[in-house]
Amino acid sequence: MNQNDMVKANHELLRAQDIVDELKFSLDHSVDSQITTDLNRLYNFITQQLVAANVSKDKEKLPPIVKLLEELLETWNEVSQKQNI
Repeated sequence: MNQNDMVKANHELLRAQDIVDELKFSLDHSVDSQITTDLNRLYNFITQQLVAANVSKDKEKLPPIVKLLEELLETWNEVSQKQNI
């Protein structure tokens, strides 16, 4: 969006949505866990915000989503290190 290449921005935002959807679909709902429920809600929120940013072409919607995703990545990295994954 910074380069006013809306076709590329659309492609990249759709790709981000696909990645978040894959994370959401990989949740194990057979486990009765508040974490699963919370992650599902968070992934839904992130997807909604990505769609909203894409439709409105509003790049100001993206920094909070990027921050959330970076925090999730950091958390997953910490968990994987503790689990020796």
